[in-house]
Amino acid sequence: MTDYSAPPRKQNVPVKMTKKQALIDLAHLWLCDDPDWMAKREADWKMMLETVFEDYPKAERKPIEEYFKYGRLNEYVSVWSLFFLTPYNSEESLMQVFNSGLLDANDRSDLYRGYIYDADRFANCSWYHQHTSLFVEVVLG
Repeated sequence: MTDYSAPPRKQNVPVKMTKKQALIDLAHLWLCDDPDWMAKREADWKMMLETVFEDYPKAERKPIEEYFKYGRLNEYVSVWSLFFLTPYNSEESLMQVFNSGLLDANDRSDLYRGYIYDADRFANCSWYHQHTSLFVEVVLG
């Protein structure tokens, strides 16, 4: 009898999943039990309120804050914010985010074209240099 099992999935191939499934898979990136990590997120959030999100109405800021600090997505948050505010910290976690259900093919295409132009609004964040370096090296190559 012939074995028709699926071939192993490559690490850099998008996986079909819902945003809800993606958030479950990505939950390990939010280190909510680490007081130092949470303190950095809080400091970055306060800075972003004064720079990146200063013109956003308070109602729009709350879901972004929930996602940034805790990885919870209960209301709409733009794809750009989802990607920029996800705390990936390695090649593997970046590719996990990039290929997850948080993004569809159009979102990935938009990020290829516009990441460098939009990323600079987060330049004052503690994680900015790591994020941009990883994106340029791993995604853009």
